[in-house]
Amino acid sequence: MQRILAQERNDILLKVRCDSETKYWRVYDQFIPKYKTPLLASKVFSKHEAGAFDADPKMLAKVKLAIEAPPKMKIPWPETVSQCYGWFIEPLTDRDKRDPFMYFPRGSTEVSRLGGRVIAEKKRK
Repeated sequence: MQRILAQERNDILLKVRCDSETKYWRVYDQFIPKYKTPLLASKVFSKHEAGAFDADPKMLAKVKLAIEAPPKMKIPWPETVSQCYGWFIEPLTDRDKRDPFMYFPRGSTEVSRLGGRVIAEKKRK
């Protein structure tokens, strides 16, 4: 008896669902745009809708900052591992010229001294 009642209840629910779908939904074979309906949201960079609204100058400044500013100006710390490289430009410790482990001056060779002389002569001319 309960099984029959459950089946009838399911049939009733399926009929109600089908009726509501046919009442509130339409299936189209091809898309036909309605140009006179208002837009839900305007496109920021659209040239056709640029004059449709007055933009807030503060908001425009924020958009300009988001586009043009480097990540260092927008966020205080690096968000990705690749941003970590070059984020902190200043060395963590002071450079001591007497410490051989932390100071490696470039050594000069005959080739580099000769190249330096050539560059110096070109600057004089």
